[in-house]
Amino acid sequence: MMRRAYALVVPMLVAFAASAALAQDSGWTFRYNLAYMVPTGEFSVPGARATLQNTLGVGLGAEFMLNEQLGFEGGFRYFNPLVRSAGEGVPDAEKRLQIVPVTLGLNWHFGGDTYRLYAGPEVAYVTYGQISAPDNTKFSNEFTFGVKAGVDVPINDVWSFNATAEYLLMDAEIDGVDAKLSPDPVIVSLGVSYHF
Repeated sequence: MMRRAYALVVPMLVAFAASAALAQDSGWTFRYNLAYMVPTGEFSVPGARATLQNTLGVGLGAEFMLNEQLGFEGGFRYFNPLVRSAGEGVPDAEKRLQIVPVTLGLNWHFGGDTYRLYAGPEVAYVTYGQISAPDNTKFSNEFTFGVKAGVDVPINDVWSFNATAEYLLMDAEIDGVDAKLSPDPVIVSLGVSYHF
């Protein structure tokens, strides 16, 4: 599943990097972030209690400005949260679950020289790993959508401090079980942006 995510992201980022390298002031911005995911939904498992814990992850994105106000952004986040389960007939367990949202979005930018705000909708393809116990639980990958807002605060001509907040609707079915994972996370990211 991770290979599928990389197969989507790596060609996109290579193309972004190649385009940026060929032009000065090309309109490209790269963003490198630490991301904190806070699930707001639920993990529905019949006869058991299961929770998806808050977790820290990493993110990478690239945006191309279509004009002074509109930008097209693609990127991904990588998370490996802890899943805790307990219940009648279910052994207490703590396992890790890889979650990788790959996103494409349209950002509307506004603000002045001291900061640039942006916000807009996004679509996402979310890939999930599997939980090894008790029986190699597998989750279905999904297409979904969300919204994002952020700010770039210039440090110098090319570097900026970046902060974003986004919300994704996520609803993964669990293979062979009448259960689903619906974390619907809020993701808060802090990092830097590099402008070409």
